[in-house]
Amino acid sequence: MTEFKWQSDNWTSIDTEEGEVWDMNLYKDDITDECRLVFYPTFINDKGKREIDTSGSNSKIYKVTEESE
Repeated sequence: MTEFKWQSDNWTSIDTEEGEVWDMNLYKDDITDECRLVFYPTFINDKGKREIDTSGSNSKIYKVTEESE
């Protein structure tokens, strides 16, 4: 059996069906030791570069739990 180890802090980008780009953070909470996925919307800044909107009002946070088969 392969043991899956949750990442300490890992980022990736996701293209949505609506054509938006969301940045996704996989992390393990240092205090609760819970695994979480957080999705942050992005925007194009005044220099034409993509940035993450980390204001919190539009982010989506999910707690991840392991299920046995």
